[in-house]
Amino acid sequence: MGRIGTDDEVSTMTGRAVDDDEPFFGDLGEVIRIRRRRIKPKLGGVYFFVWPFLLSVIMIIIAAVMNPEALGGFLFLGLLINYYFFYKYSNRNIKPPMMIELRSDRIRCYEEQELESEIEFDPWVFVDLIMNETTRSKAYGNLYGYTFRKGETVIEFSPMEEWELWDIQNLRDPVFKVVDQYDMAKGEALLRYRKGLKAIIPLRSRSLSSVDEEMRASYD
Repeated sequence: MGRIGTDDEVSTMTGRAVDDDEPFFGDLGEVIRIRRRRIKPKLGGVYFFVWPFLLSVIMIIIAAVMNPEALGGFLFLGLLINYYFFYKYSNRNIKPPMMIELRSDRIRCYEEQELESEIEFDPWVFVDLIMNETTRSKAYGNLYGYTFRKGETVIEFSPMEEWELWDIQNLRDPVFKVVDQYDMAKGEALLRYRKGLKAIIPLRSRSLSSVDEEMRASYD
């Protein structure tokens, strides 16, 4: 299961006084890293190979009975068909381990421990949120992922690419801090979220209770 990590791997503490020597992200340290494990195909995906395999067996039987001299060609064709579908299945269902590294001045994306992309923060960086209406967290609402874009470079991550939702939502305050620090360009979803119009209090659970009104007021 994914989790947020720091350089010191310290556990979260509460009530600690803030001072000038405090790391940029407070208790989370100077660098925050979230990781996605290697994704492997599930056993249920075996059905993907059933019909190509059966087709190959039928072709081999027909070749052996009707035209033994063509058996070699049919074997090669059957092998080629099965390899093609295995290749497509692997590309679709096997994903490498990845890591997102959030620093006070940049965000990096690593694949197989190799740096894949990097965005240095400045006002020309565009940041937006990915929302999911099925998320109903009272603390984080519909927050589901992030998009960072600068020029042609895009770093986007969410549970749609198998990242842990817990990690995604717990990056909220650190991401907002760097966005404000560098006055980055903000997407519509991010602006709407921060105003509390949609994500902080899920629409289906809104009421006229004083608790809800206080929460809404805190984001006005």
